[in-house]
Amino acid sequence: MPEDSTDKLRARVRAVFQSVPVGLVITDSAGKIQSVNAAFEKIFQTTGGSVTNVALGSILPMSDEQTQYLLDGEPGQKRIELESVKATGEPLNVEVALCKINMANSDETNWLATIEDVTQRHEIERLKQEFVALVIHDLRNPLAALFAMHEMLQLEYCGPIPKAVHDSLSIAQRSTKRLINLVNNLLDVEKLEAGKTELCIENFIVAQLVQDSVEAVQEFARQFDISLDADQVDFHLECDGESIVRVLVNLISNAIKFSPRGSRVRIEVERSPDFMEFRVCDNGRGIAKENLERVFHPFVQIKETDARKIKGTGLGLQICKKIIEQHGGSIGVASELGSGSTFWFRLPLSPAVL
Repeated sequence: MPEDSTDKLRARVRAVFQSVPVGLVITDSAGKIQSVNAAFEKIFQTTGGSVTNVALGSILPMSDEQTQYLLDGEPGQKRIELESVKATGEPLNVEVALCKINMANSDETNWLATIEDVTQRHEIERLKQEFVALVIHDLRNPLAALFAMHEMLQLEYCGPIPKAVHDSLSIAQRSTKRLINLVNNLLDVEKLEAGKTELCIENFIVAQLVQDSVEAVQEFARQFDISLDADQVDFHLECDGESIVRVLVNLISNAIKFSPRGSRVRIEVERSPDFMEFRVCDNGRGIAKENLERVFHPFVQIKETDARKIKGTGLGLQICKKIIEQHGGSIGVASELGSGSTFWFRLPLSPAVL
């Protein structure tokens, strides 16, 4: 390639490097900064010359484990959040990706770090959580009073009322109850996300946890002619028993909701060397592949034509996910349309409570 063409190409590369809206840093093989772009200078309120030959680790304090995590797999796919500081001393939250690159006309392997300022995102999230908490606490007491008043009227403590009014009160009471459940679930999500919920880890007999969960939903299953079948296992597990029963009740209730009448919902438990796996299996319509990840998002309810006409809050599975992750475990679903669904979660045998 002619020398003038090479110079033009290099100039275009430099122009692209400088115009990218996220921070970019190129280091040498030892991790010392060789070049930064304008976005990096804006994020850290510094100049390129002031950080040249500075160790990247002094600006982005990553452990060896974090660095290796970012370098493993496809370039740029993995990201982590770090706390840093601007040149002015102001705190800074950044999201970082890291990969290795080979520079032209050099045998040396360099690093390329991409950096995004997420400080504003964190502040928006904090304000959102404060707003949700304020709304939740201001709604709970009025809703509870309204529910109690509906109940008193239905029981005719204030005198007899016509049947039509009874029916209207029943509808109003059910609506109020759903709102109370929504507020309570929102409060649970807020507590779990803020780390305000402490787990009470004790040694439990797994069969008892499963039995307590089945008993809690037995009447609900009977209403829809669903049989519940649970593994009888002789396992012990260290966990927060009340929270795990709550997860199982939610998963079993969902399985009942989406199962055809006369079918069976099965609760399975399997132990491996490192974890205990719980599975709730149904024979319902199943979930389309594109919706599998969405089911654990807040307020998401997959609309299937054969689902029971029972409205939920759309927060149950998110709460389950938070509880399992707080135990240091994982949760997921395996499903295909027409083949039913299996919701599963795994808990470590030696819990690393988060």
